[in-house]
Amino acid sequence: MEIQRYWRLIPTNSSFTGREDKSRETGVKYFRYPGGAVLLEGSCEEVYDRFVDKGFKPEVIEEILLGLFGGVTTETSISLKKIING
Repeated sequence: MEIQRYWRLIPTNSSFTGREDKSRETGVKYFRYPGGAVLLEGSCEEVYDRFVDKGFKPEVIEEILLGLFGGVTTETSISLKKIING
């Protein structure tokens, strides 16, 4: 049996996505991803170590943590006026 053309042309979902989830019973926060979950309670070092234990690379961990907790820029941004005049 042949697969219909409509179904053959639909792109597949090949991205890896995770999301923050909160337990209804205990209120504990987790980062859920396909294949598991990481507890988001404790210090930053503890959360980072949990991601390392699950096999995540440091670059990916930093990207996930920045997405979850946000970040503060370490340098002030340069104004457009300064760029044009410089």
